[in-house]
Amino acid sequence: MSAKNYPMAGLRALKTMLDCIHFTFKLCNIFNMDETALFATIPRYGTKQSKMRLTLAFTTNGDGTECLPPLIIGHAKRPRCFQKKTGEQLGFQYYSNTRA
Repeated sequence: MSAKNYPMAGLRALKTMLDCIHFTFKLCNIFNMDETALFATIPRYGTKQSKMRLTLAFTTNGDGTECLPPLIIGHAKRPRCFQKKTGEQLGFQYYSNTRA
């Protein structure tokens, strides 16, 4: 079903329902997480994209009073650049995933 064919009355009812749910929570209790990729090399024009990357996730609440530590997902279980330290000791959360 395309957007043109969707009944507007149904959309208005859905928006009203979501507004009621949204206003039952305080803004400080609503969190947003955004993720992005950090590539180790700059891709050259006409070449395949490098698979050497980290996934970074940043989380904060709606009014900005609370920011969670950055979350980083990489391939290696214990990266050499950490120099035998954990992600928590370096100030962030680190998880490994071979398919990341």
